[in-house]
Amino acid sequence: MKKENNNKMMLQKPSGSIAISDNTTAMHRKVYNVLLYKARKELEKDQSKTLFFIKVSEIKKFYGIRNKNNVYLKNLLYNLTKTTIEFNILNKDNSILWGAFSLLPYVAIKNDEKTNELIVEYEIPTPVRKSIISKKGIYGKIDMFIIKQLNSKYAIILYELIKDYENVEIPEMDINTFKKLFGIEGKYKDFYNIKRRILKPAIEEINSNPNIDWKIEVELIKNGNKYTYIKFSKIKKVLPTQSKIELLINFVPEPYRKVAKKIIKKYINVHDINYISYQINYMNNQEEIYDYCEQLEEAIKNNYAMYNSEYIKPGINSNSDKKNKEYNDSDLFKEAEKIWENLSEEKQQTILQSMDIFTDNHNIKRHKAILDIVKELKELGK
Repeated sequence: MKKENNNKMMLQKPSGSIAISDNTTAMHRKVYNVLLYKARKELEKDQSKTLFFIKVSEIKKFYGIRNKNNVYLKNLLYNLTKTTIEFNILNKDNSILWGAFSLLPYVAIKNDEKTNELIVEYEIPTPVRKSIISKKGIYGKIDMFIIKQLNSKYAIILYELIKDYENVEIPEMDINTFKKLFGIEGKYKDFYNIKRRILKPAIEEINSNPNIDWKIEVELIKNGNKYTYIKFSKIKKVLPTQSKIELLINFVPEPYRKVAKKIIKKYINVHDINYISYQINYMNNQEEIYDYCEQLEEAIKNNYAMYNSEYIKPGINSNSDKKNKEYNDSDLFKEAEKIWENLSEEKQQTILQSMDIFTDNHNIKRHKAILDIVKELKELGK
């Protein structure tokens, strides 16, 4: 894999292959995601492909595998061929009643005759390949760099679960399904140990990662003295200043990001994140641009996007009495988020797919959709 930024290293992973009966380690899951990512890129170019290739050095470099004779990598790949999983166990894809496949039907390490480099040649499961080709399935957008940062297998499972249900509520599941999803069937009889060894560390790892937008909470439901159901809930994190800057930078076209970052940093504590994102979106829709960054700063200073000024934080172009408005921008944004979450998944996907913006980043598109709802609420006189 060539060097890519976080925005580009997104694995659009079929939901069925996220909610699986997991008997793998953290590194197995990480390497498997790399193989899926590479296969997806190749299938976007040629849908007839059944064999895929990736350099051994690329896998090792991405995950810091230092074993020189590749025994460790060979064992990882071999174990993936032996691992058969049930998929779609949360029934998100209601077209599949039940299914199972081997994670890696075929794999070999070969010497590339052209480059004299070691490569991994492999196949991916047929249902996963079909989902990628059809582009009609249900997907979770997995950030490969975040997966790389996570140490615990259970944190990885939980993160992928969040991404699979990013726009909808994570379903309540019975304890047996939870154990199957986390690969702990028959391993822990005492639920105290499950909370101590699995749930608490995984949730802490997710909640402490500044690059994950959601905070996770868990509720355990009892029937008498026995735990029968588990419910994961996600809450949008309040972003610190640096995270707000990084989120806004993703809206800016690549060539202008270095200078734009300085401009955003200058105004991030003067205007709220929604105000600045409106100005960036205004710039991205301009046909004639002579100096993107200079015009962006002018747009921020002068509110070229016509963002309702009564919601601007005290500072440039604001008056003290504007602080006394019944609804502030944070209230509106929270209300807009609720409206978005209450839309059907089909309606959300239709809105996201119809957006004419420069990025395919799901988080950015979702954020833009919520901002559009905020704008509608303001126009309605909220």
